[in-house]
Amino acid sequence: MPRLHYVKSQQFHPQILRTNPKFNPNGNTNTVEGDVGYGDATNIYTGGLVASGSNTVPYWSAYGPNAVASGSGVVASPNYLGLNPYIIGSHILPLTTNQNADQINEGTIRATWTPGDSTKLTFGAQFLDDDWNTKTFNTFQNNYWELWSGYGPASGNTQGVTVPSSLFTVLNTGTWMPGYSGNGNLPNQFLYYNPWSLLSYLETQPIDSRWSPTAGYPRYTGGVPTQVLSPNSVQHVARMNYSPFVQVSHNFRVYGMKLMTRLGMRYQRTEEVIGGLSAPLTSVAWQGAADPTQYVFAVGSPQWTQTSLSYGYFLPSLDLALWPTHDLETAFDFSRTESAPPNGQIIPNTSFGGLVNALTATGNNPYLKPYLSNNFDFRLTWYYKHGDYAELHPFYKQVSNFPTSSVQNVTVPINDPAPCSYNQNGHILFTDANCGKPMVFAETTYSNKLSADVTGVSATWQQLLPYGFGILVNGTWMHSNANFDNYNLTANQFALTGVGNSVNGTLFYQKGKWQARMTVNWQGKLLLGLGQQNDNSAFGAEPVYEAPFTQLDLSTNYKIDSHLNVYFTANNLLNSIYHTYGRFSNQTLNLIDYGTSLSFGVRAQF
Repeated sequence: MPRLHYVKSQQFHPQILRTNPKFNPNGNTNTVEGDVGYGDATNIYTGGLVASGSNTVPYWSAYGPNAVASGSGVVASPNYLGLNPYIIGSHILPLTTNQNADQINEGTIRATWTPGDSTKLTFGAQFLDDDWNTKTFNTFQNNYWELWSGYGPASGNTQGVTVPSSLFTVLNTGTWMPGYSGNGNLPNQFLYYNPWSLLSYLETQPIDSRWSPTAGYPRYTGGVPTQVLSPNSVQHVARMNYSPFVQVSHNFRVYGMKLMTRLGMRYQRTEEVIGGLSAPLTSVAWQGAADPTQYVFAVGSPQWTQTSLSYGYFLPSLDLALWPTHDLETAFDFSRTESAPPNGQIIPNTSFGGLVNALTATGNNPYLKPYLSNNFDFRLTWYYKHGDYAELHPFYKQVSNFPTSSVQNVTVPINDPAPCSYNQNGHILFTDANCGKPMVFAETTYSNKLSADVTGVSATWQQLLPYGFGILVNGTWMHSNANFDNYNLTANQFALTGVGNSVNGTLFYQKGKWQARMTVNWQGKLLLGLGQQNDNSAFGAEPVYEAPFTQLDLSTNYKIDSHLNVYFTANNLLNSIYHTYGRFSNQTLNLIDYGTSLSFGVRAQF
C-alpha cells in the first residue's frame, strides 16, 4: 500500500511599521524669487521669437532697451544689460514657504502553511493608514509680492525703485549648449544677483503710496514681507486600505517538464476622507501701471470642505513558469494593479489666477477613483551558459479609469476691471475684449473617463567575457494607442505619458576586489506630460516632449575589506543636453546643460 508523506510547516509573521516624514517643519522660507529689469515703457523693444530647426536655439529677433528687429538678424541694444547707463529697477519679489507631513501606519499579518515539498499557502491581511497634509504660506495672498513693483523711474514708470548696481555681477556664458546652433543670437553675458541681498536692500526703501494690500490684510510696516496662509493650499487626505489576501504556489511535472505556478488573490478596500480650505473669489482689481497685465484676486473667509469616498477592487495575479529544458524558461504573468490618483487632484476647492486675456482656474475632483491596469507579460529566457543568458519579454498593459485633465470655460459674476486698451508711451500693451464683462476663466479639472493600451517588447542579453569582463545589453520598444496629436487643435486631448523607446548597454568588469561599469543609455522621444509652465493655451493642456538623448556614465568600486569600499563615478561623460519642447521640436521649452559630474568617496560599513 503506498504511503503519503507530508512535510508540514507553519509560519506566522506579524509586522507593524510607522513612518512620519515632514518637509520644512520649522517653516523656513524655501523659495525667494527676485524680478528686476528695465521695464517695457520707455525701454520697450520690438521683436519676435524666431524658432528654426530642432537643433537651433530659438531667440528673440531684438532684445535690450529700444532695440528694433531689422529682419536680417538679431538686433541687440548696446546696453542690453542695463548697466551703462544704469537703468535697472525693482519689480515683483515673491516669497513662498511650503510645509507638508505624511504619516503612514502599516500593519501586516501573514501566515504560511507548507503541507508538502511542492505546495505553499500564504494568507493574511494588510492595513495601511496614510495621513497626508500640506499647506503653503506666500506673499501672493496679501499682495505683498508687488511692494516694489514697476521697474523704477528709468523705465518711465513712477512705481518701483532703482536697485544698486553693486548687487549685480556680470557672467560670461562662453561656449554653451553643445550640439545646438544659433548660440550667437543669444546674449553672451547675463547678470547674476542674490535675491536675499535684493530683499535686504528693498526692505530699506519706501514703497509706492499707490500700493495696497489685498482686502482684509494690514499694510506693510517694514522688514521681511509677511507671508500669509494661502487658503486653497491647505489640503488633507486620509486614506485607509484594508487588504485581505491569499496566495498559493505549487510545482508540477508536465511531461517531464517543471511547471511552477503561483495564484494570488487580493481584495483591496479603500476609505478616503478628503478635505481642504476653500475660499470664494469675492473681487478682482486691476493692478494698474505697476504691473498692467496683473490682477489682484481677493477671496472671502475660507471654509473647510470635506468629502468621503470608498471603493474596492479585486486584484488577482497569476504566475506560470515552465522549464522545457534545464536552461530554457518560459513564463507568463498576469496581474491587476491599482494606483491612487495624485492627492493634488482630489482636494475639493477651486483656485483662481492668471493675467489679462489669460485667466485660469483649477478645480479638483474629490471623487476621482484610482486607475486600474491589467498587465500581461510573457518571458522567454535562455540560460545558455553559466552567467550568460538571453531574454525576450513581450508585454501588454490595459489601463482604465485614467485621471484625465480637461479645460472648460467658467464665468464668474465679477466684471473684468482691466481697461479695454492699455497704452504705454505710444505702444499698445494689450487690448481686452472682455473689459467690463463677467470674467471668464479657463478652468482645469480632472475625471475618470478614458482608457489606454500599451504594447511593447524588451530584449536583454548578457555575455561574460574572459578576464572578468562582461557585456549587458537591453532594449525596449513601447507603443500606445493614446498618443497626443500635435496637429489636432481640439481642446482636452488625452494622451498616455511616459511611453518611449530606450536602449542600454553596459561593459562591466568584476574580479577580485575590483568592480567597474561603463554604461551608455539612449532614450527616444518621450511625452513627459500635458501642461506647460504658464500654460494658458486656448487648446487645453499643451504637451511637453523630451528630446532623444544619449548619456555615458562610468562607475568603479574597490573593496578594501569587509568594512571599507572606495568608489569613483563619472556621469554624463558625453555632456548630453536635456531638451524639452512643445508640439514641434523647434518649440524649445528648456535646454539644460548639466555638464559632467565626478564624485569620489569611501563607504564604511560596520
